[in-house]
Amino acid sequence: MKKRISISLDPEEKKLYYNDAFVTKVYEDSYDIQLPNGEIYKYVQNSSNLDFDTGDYVSILFSDSDRTECKIIGVGKKVTSISNIPIVRV
Repeated sequence: MKKRISISLDPEEKKLYYNDAFVTKVYEDSYDIQLPNGEIYKYVQNSSNLDFDTGDYVSILFSDSDRTECKIIGVGKKVTSISNIPIVRV
C-alpha cells in the first residue's frame, strides 16, 4: 500500500533588510540603537563577536518586512543626516 505525501511550498521569499545605526545606550547583553530616520530600537541583541560603546556605528539586519525585529551584525558606517550637512552660500 502506497502512502501519499502532500508538500506545500510557500511562494513568498524571505527578504533581509540591512541598515546602519548608532548605539545610544549599552546594557549588559543588549543595546539601544537609533536609525538615521530617528527611529529608536531598544534592547537589540548583538550577534557579532564585537563589543560596542555608546556612539559607535553598527550595521543591523531586519529579518521581517515590517522592520520590527532587528539584530546587530557588525560594524556600521557613519550615518549622515541632511540636517548635519552645513550649507555654504557663495
